[in-house]
Formats: sequence, C-alpha cells, structure tokens
Amino acid sequence: MPSRRLRRIFLVGATIFISLVAVLVLLGISLTNARPQWWRSVNASDPRTIALAEEVESAVTRQLSLQRETDTSPVLPGGPQWRSREWSVAISASDANAWLNARLPQWLANRAEEIRWPREIAEVQVDFNDGKIAVGARVVASGREQVLSATLVPEIRPDGTLWTNATWLHAGQLPVPASWIIARLLDPARSVLPEEIRDIPEAREMFAAFDGQGPLIATPVVKLGDGRRVRLLKVLPRDGRLEVTCRTEWK
Repeated sequence: MPSRRLRRIFLVGATIFISLVAVLVLLGISLTNARPQWWRSVNASDPRTIALAEEVESAVTRQLSLQRETDTSPVLPGGPQWRSREWSVAISASDANAWLNARLPQWLANRAEEIRWPREIAEVQVDFNDGKIAVGARVVASGREQVLSATLVPEIRPDGTLWTNATWLHAGQLPVPASWIIARLLDPARSVLPEEIRDIPEAREMFAAFDGQGPLIATPVVKLGDGRRVRLLKVLPRDGRLEVTCRTEWK
C-alpha cells in the first residue's frame, strides 16, 4: 500500500488535474466533451466494484508478503543481505480502476494525516497499452465536467529510478503538448496552481518527472512490516494489463 510520500503524490496529482482545467479554460481552448476512447466508467458505490476492489487489495497484499525463492547469485558490496529471485505479477486496468475509485479515497481519509480526496475529482481511470499508461480524471469544477488525462511512458532505468515522462495531456480527446502546459503551471506569474501546492517538493518532482527532467520515484520499493522490502525492477503496460517484475530483499 502507498507510503505517506506516495499518498501526498496522489493528492498533488489530483490538484494538478483540477488546475489543468482552469489553465485550458483561461487560455480559451474549446474543450471537447468527448471522453478518451479507452475510458470505461466505474461506479464506486456498486457492491460489485467494492467487492472487486477489496479482492484486489487482498491479492496485492498476499503477493507482496509471499516467501520467495532465494537468488544464489553473488550480491555486490553494499547490496542486500538476502534477495529473492525475480518474480512477476500483472494487474488489469479494470482491477486497478475498481481499487482507485472504491478504495483509494477511503484509504487516504483513514490515514493519520487526514488526507481528503478533492471533491472536484469525481472519478479516476487508468489504462495500460503499447508501453504507455493513460491516467485520467473526471473533474467537476465551476459547473463544468471534463475528463483530463495524461499519457505516461514508464521506465525503470539501470540505476533503479522510476521515470514517467508525459508525452501528451488531453482535455477529452483534445491533445495538448505536456511540456507547454507544465511550463505554464510552473510560471509564478501565470500559474493558476495554488502556491502551497506548486512549491512543495512532491509537486515539483512530479512536474519534472512528467517533463522528463527527473525520476518520479528515486527508490521504487515497498517496505513490509517484517523488515523485508519489495523492489520494482520492470514495468510493462500492454494489452490492458500492467506487468511488473519485482524482487524481495532483506537488508
């Protein structure tokens, strides 16, 4: 499950989506009401969606906690005391979307930091295809409903960092170059992004990651309660599924 840092990234990302609506409106761009072709609406209150989300959460927890076969190859100096062989799992976009809509807002609200899901975000979606991740949000702001999305290219580099360069942002089906919007949001003189969001490290790191200037996460690992950690090694979005390769370590 997401760490406190990742939870803040979720909320920063949601605020950025809302700000993108304002930027596009202020620039006078005629926004299309059409939703992306990959968009599949999810009813977060549907008992079937809730049951699927809970099943997904349990399955992820089980996979992270499983005992793994030992990798007997030599470990470099400074590396983990123990590590497993590489192992792989996959999650479908429909499973991910069920969890994002039915469980994530509640999960964030139950944290000690009292993080609240922005009321303007009515729904979130992801899609996995052709080596790219589409991330979208249905935003309701100022009486306008709009689906905003970003096309991300995930990459685990040789140094272990996770990069997510954004090639395009979309308002409905209208594409806008990501670098153009990002530059405007970061400009204090023109940005509609709240200063308290624009200036926090997670926001600037997310902008840099979307613009290809730096990694989204320098060390993509999940720490387990027993002292182990799971390191993300590869990500491959294709055919509606996100395939991930990991390794369990002890240090």
